[in-house]
Amino acid sequence: MGFNKNDPILLHYQLTNDLRYAIKDGKWSVGDLYPADKELMEKYGVSSTTVRRAVARLVGEGWLELKPGKGTFVKKEHVEETLGLRTGFLEEMRCHGFTPSADFLGLRPVEITPGELERNPGLSAFGDQRMFLVEGLQKLNDKPVVYLRSY
Repeated sequence: MGFNKNDPILLHYQLTNDLRYAIKDGKWSVGDLYPADKELMEKYGVSSTTVRRAVARLVGEGWLELKPGKGTFVKKEHVEETLGLRTGFLEEMRCHGFTPSADFLGLRPVEITPGELERNPGLSAFGDQRMFLVEGLQKLNDKPVVYLRSY
């Protein structure tokens, strides 16, 4: 898309997209200090309000993290799952360059009580069948990212 001050699209929206794509493209790595507002204002020729709106949006989306007194840092790596392909978590994450792993946390029989059905209404489809709860943890580069509960 790019950044064009003559485009009718709002500047803060354009800036947000441009900065998001720069993170996705690897211009900064997780933990890197993000440019200060003043630097972005000068580079793009926009006001501090425009920069603050764009940065606030990226913080809200989880791309950046504000650390008071220290600055703004890149918070997460971009992971985009391709819909339609029938791949599992491990295969998908390997394709994105991560080192995935999974921990088995436990297996236990579960009595389907009214309270359990209230928390998990979809279990009613199984009627009176005996159910087991399988719990696991999926990780990327040894950091937990997904907690799984399967019946």
